[in-house]
Amino acid sequence: MQCKLALCGVVRPGLGIQLNVEKANHVFFSWRRRIHIHGLFRICESLSILLFLTTFFTISANGQISDSLYEGLPRELRPARKQKNTIQEKQTILSFTEFNGYEHYTPELLSIGHSLVQQAKSLKNDLVLRDVLYAVAHCFQHIDTDASIFYFKMLLPIAERYNNNYHSWLLTAYLSLGGLYFYKEKYDSSVIALNEGLKWADKRQDSGEIAGAYNIYSIIYARFKMYDSSIKYSKKVMELYTKEEINTKSYIQNLLNLASHEIGAYEASRKNYYRDTALSIVNRVMDLKSEQALWYQACYYFLGYIDYLEGHYTSAIEKFNLSMSPAYNDSSAFMNNYAYTVPFYKAISLLKIGQYQEGSTQLKAILSGGKPIVRHQQLAYQALSDGAEAIGDFKTALLYFKRSRQYADSLNLLGLQGKVFETQIKYSVAKKEITIANLQQKNQHQRNSRNMILLTATLLFLLLFFLFVLWYQRNKRQQYLRVAERNRLSQELNSLEQEIKIQELQQEQEKNEIVMSQRRQISQNMHDEISNSIAAFRYLVGDLKKNARHDETKIILREIEDELQAIYLQSREFSHRLFNEKLLQGYKVTDLLTSLALRFSGEEKLQIRVEADQQKIEKILNPNQHNELYYVIKEAVVNSMKHAMATIILIRISIENSSLEFEVSDDGMFHKASGGGMGISSMQQRIQSLRGELKVISSGKGTIVSGSFPL
Repeated sequence: MQCKLALCGVVRPGLGIQLNVEKANHVFFSWRRRIHIHGLFRICESLSILLFLTTFFTISANGQISDSLYEGLPRELRPARKQKNTIQEKQTILSFTEFNGYEHYTPELLSIGHSLVQQAKSLKNDLVLRDVLYAVAHCFQHIDTDASIFYFKMLLPIAERYNNNYHSWLLTAYLSLGGLYFYKEKYDSSVIALNEGLKWADKRQDSGEIAGAYNIYSIIYARFKMYDSSIKYSKKVMELYTKEEINTKSYIQNLLNLASHEIGAYEASRKNYYRDTALSIVNRVMDLKSEQALWYQACYYFLGYIDYLEGHYTSAIEKFNLSMSPAYNDSSAFMNNYAYTVPFYKAISLLKIGQYQEGSTQLKAILSGGKPIVRHQQLAYQALSDGAEAIGDFKTALLYFKRSRQYADSLNLLGLQGKVFETQIKYSVAKKEITIANLQQKNQHQRNSRNMILLTATLLFLLLFFLFVLWYQRNKRQQYLRVAERNRLSQELNSLEQEIKIQELQQEQEKNEIVMSQRRQISQNMHDEISNSIAAFRYLVGDLKKNARHDETKIILREIEDELQAIYLQSREFSHRLFNEKLLQGYKVTDLLTSLALRFSGEEKLQIRVEADQQKIEKILNPNQHNELYYVIKEAVVNSMKHAMATIILIRISIENSSLEFEVSDDGMFHKASGGGMGISSMQQRIQSLRGELKVISSGKGTIVSGSFPL
């Protein structure tokens, strides 16, 4: 992560902020006047910027390049001609000179930049104008702060229209404006711009840009001695570094910035916690083995300044001398900021230990050689006043004391400005919180409205569903009662039919028993009387045949004997048949199948289909099997017709592996008769008499009566 900071300002203990602005010495005297004529100052400032830009717009319509600038550019970057350069050529010149120290060409670069903007605006192409404004504003922030701010603000609306995928245009514009406003000491505007820039930096997850914004935050808060906030943002910067970036030059530089904020907090509050934290950071940096000289100048300065704050002036002078040692001299921008500060506090420390002549000489040389900030001037004149008083030069002491009080008043005004800034920040935060609260309240109201609508719709749906359930249950109950009543009546009817059928069977059985009894008696009488008489007569004819003398007589007797034998056999057979009249007079199942197939083949309400080899069945089954199977098939068909209310009845009979299998199925509904009524019991008894088994399966899809018995 490379921390990007548009403004190289560093917080140092006892200084507040040291800005890279030469007029920093006198800026604090203007605060009292600014407070009284703040509105007039803003108006004059705006008019001066407008007048300045108008002047530069008229300098050169063509943006001609001078010979010196043309010769100073690398050959590959020189335009084709010095006049009437293209937009791309001017952009290239500005981009190159921005980073290569061409500040001595400032008027010419300003002219090129202004003419470039006018040239881009004439094309009426926002994308071209966006690129031009970006290049010009970046170049101008090093040579003309007001013009840079003007062009960055002009860039914002264009960048917002073409800011696809969180492009860096808006991010860079806002963060650059934050740095420029900071440079111009417009801290409220700087904070606003930085806040907007951080939004885009967070979206792009650009840790370098975020760190740059946090650095400016920390310096602004330290500027107003709000050290807790400055320490918070400095720590946020340190948290953005990855493990690989720890102990790099950028990391250590920001670590020392954090130490300076901790020392500033210690100076303001005198809490040892801040001092110990600062010492811990300094010791950590000094323990590094690489680039020690680069950081020892700052570390010894921090240690000396802590001794200075605690009144250990002799030790502080030793640390300051080490900081100024040529062995630790560093010419980097970071360390150059201490070139003035270290000898300044050394001179004051000399005055504190009584070396008035040496201390005052060094301090006066420092004051006359540069433009110290108000804080330093107040400290310097206070120290000179105390030193002059110590040697008895009360007149000089009074003169220095009056000057010190003047700067003290300015510092008081600066403190008031810090409180105003803090109040503005709190007001801005409170205003933002109120806005957020109002939005949350509005969103909550919308959510409550949606929830109320949803709740009402849900309750209405539940009410309708409840009414539907009640209606469905009522309808279902009525339907159930109708079905139950119909089943009850059907059951009673079935019971009556069963009772009648049983009575008929009993009567039939009694009738059959009487008939069979009579037939057995007749059969027995025929056997005892007729058959025996025929047998006796046959024996008599046999004796006559044996005693006959003529062949013709024997032939006639033989014929008579054969005829009697036939009559005897017929008599015995008739007697046997008469004795077994039940088998002789039984029903054939094939007759039933034929009758049913013919009777119900063309019916629309009921169809009976037969799948059986009737000829094979008629030959193989004996009369008893015919008779029993006849009644079983008939009972199953009658049950399907009466109880199941079927529309199709299918009868299957097959003979395989010395056994007969049959099945009567229908498409009717479940009926209680299939669950074990008298009809089912009768069928089971008939099949069991044939040494077989019977199965009945009934469901909502129909009833299946199946069984088998061996042949």
